[in-house]
Amino acid sequence: MEDPEELIQIEICNHCGKEVSRGSEKFINRIPDFNDILTRINNNLIFPIGDFVCEECDNSSFLK
Repeated sequence: MEDPEELIQIEICNHCGKEVSRGSEKFINRIPDFNDILTRINNNLIFPIGDFVCEECDNSSFLK
């Protein structure tokens, strides 16, 4: 059986910090980020505890 703490997800974008939870307008197009928090910190993400990337941040990362 999985540890219940492993199932908790922080439903914010780890790039901009905007909410991407159910009921927000960003829920449908959110992208899960499977990296762990330490990897996100090493990648200089502003909100490394967020478990998702919103569509706007995902699209802007392709333009850089």
